[in-house]
Amino acid sequence: MSTPPTTGAQQLTDVVGLRSALEAILRDIGADSVQHRLGPRPAGGGDSAKVVVVGEVQTGKSSLINALLGRPDLLPVDVGASALVAVGSGAPERIRAHLGDGHVVTDGLDHLDRYLRENPAEVSRVDVRIDDPRLTELTLLDTPGTGGMNAAAARATRTALDDATALMFVCSAAAKISLTERAFLVEAVRRIDRVVFVLTKIDAYASWEENLRENEDTVRGHARLPDTRFADLAFLPVSAHLARLGVARNEPALIADSGIAAVWAQLAAIAATHTHHAQLNELRAIRSALSDAYRILGERAHAIDDSTTADTIASITEQCDNLRKMNATWRTSFAREVETARDDVHKQFNSRSRQLRVDCEHKFAEATRGHIAQLETGVVEDLCELQRQTDTDVREHVVEIARRMLTGVPAAESAVAELTEQLPRPTDTPSDYLATRPPPPKDPCEAMIGIQTTLLGANMARTVLSAGLSSVGLAGLVANPLTAPIAAVLTVPFGLVWYRLQKRTKQHAADVAGLRTWASSSIADATAEIRADIDRGFRHASYALQEAVEQALVDAQAQAAEQQDALHRARKDAAIEKARIDQLKKRVRPLQQSCDRQMTALRAQTQTDAPTAGSPGSRGGPPPSGG
Repeated sequence: MSTPPTTGAQQLTDVVGLRSALEAILRDIGADSVQHRLGPRPAGGGDSAKVVVVGEVQTGKSSLINALLGRPDLLPVDVGASALVAVGSGAPERIRAHLGDGHVVTDGLDHLDRYLRENPAEVSRVDVRIDDPRLTELTLLDTPGTGGMNAAAARATRTALDDATALMFVCSAAAKISLTERAFLVEAVRRIDRVVFVLTKIDAYASWEENLRENEDTVRGHARLPDTRFADLAFLPVSAHLARLGVARNEPALIADSGIAAVWAQLAAIAATHTHHAQLNELRAIRSALSDAYRILGERAHAIDDSTTADTIASITEQCDNLRKMNATWRTSFAREVETARDDVHKQFNSRSRQLRVDCEHKFAEATRGHIAQLETGVVEDLCELQRQTDTDVREHVVEIARRMLTGVPAAESAVAELTEQLPRPTDTPSDYLATRPPPPKDPCEAMIGIQTTLLGANMARTVLSAGLSSVGLAGLVANPLTAPIAAVLTVPFGLVWYRLQKRTKQHAADVAGLRTWASSSIADATAEIRADIDRGFRHASYALQEAVEQALVDAQAQAAEQQDALHRARKDAAIEKARIDQLKKRVRPLQQSCDRQMTALRAQTQTDAPTAGSPGSRGGPPPSGG
């Protein structure tokens, strides 16, 4: 028993039901972008078919429309306008120009060129009405072009697709279909079911047939188009130039050779079944949206699988096991590590302190009186540098131990940095220590030697002076108690001179010997203090290390356990979300199948209702008249 044919009302009801079901699914998915591309619900097929003529600039779209209507000068060519031009039936012949400010101006047909050529930026659309009965159920929309840098023109072309019944895709025989044209075609066929392909300017290029076949193969094999979308497409070769000559000379043969009749056959079929095509377009848009929804659901399911893979779970589990092992075994090697590090630092310190003493002895042996102050300062600076190097050694060894202990622990570097800040600083620097000590001592015999030498010099001078005074009769000046002070005053300068002569030979030896004794004592005391700092530093570092390692392992174990829990929760949530996605996909699949069935039935009915060969406007019908 055969299935009764579906009526137009039933088909419309089915389309509305499909769209309602789709919109409900899109809301559940949260696919706002798909809903936006789907657009508002169409009002219906309208009273006539709207065929949008698209193609890149300079492909001959306007010339093709002129040739189809048998009026070579109807639409201006090569004007570079960004406005849509809609050509339909009407009397008297006129134009209605829609301006950018919202005003609509009605004018005579002979002013069309002025609106498009002189004020292209001020005009968004022009409705042209001509007295042609073939346009009673057909409107041809001439678009600015799919390519180029004119954004307004591109928007106008895409806007024309919103109410399109079918698409006439025009390519020039001068070149292969461009990337821009292919991209536009992919976008357009998401919502336009019927596309008529036309190759223009075949009279100007001898190799047009080769380009035609290449264009057909390019469209069929386009990666972003379904395999069966244009499996049987055929470009219609057209020469607007031959059609123009045929009209001008009234030669039907030229018009027949131009290929215009084949294009009119396609247009007549579209006009006769424009209601079916409007429904097919709605189904095409629904089908594309369903495919997008199914793809989105698949991507989400894949993302869920990626985030909860078994490898991730195994990795976290292994990390937890390793941390537990480390927590049980690290104390065994910790004490040995600290002891070895302390011995290494002591060895380095002993070597440096021995070298410091050797260097000081060399400096004392070669010192002169003018270098005494420099020697004292140099001893302090050398001890400060020794302590700085030793402190650096302690810290480097402690940090190295920490890094080895925390190998494989997350955030180990931050724990090491925190440990470094906790390490103790030296109690006192050698310079602070030496500042509290007395300065290098003077020779203790120096004062006594000075006094004795002064007296000895005075006595010797008195003897020499007495002999001299006796020869002149002044010896009594020295022996007389009343004049003795005068003699003493005369003899003091000689005693001082003698003392200074003596001091020059002994002062250097006294200063260097005292400084050597002071330096040796100071170096011994300072190195003992630094050794104590080494032991104290490692003792405090040992406590800090244990706390740092223990805390780091505890934190790492807690973090790993939390990751495990989060991963298990994520897997549970993922399972729930995946089940929801599977349910949504189950809702999408029947809609896709229903959409495909309705589109197949509508296409069959379209072929049934289309004009047969020999009827007016069909492929075998009469050529278009000049009117």
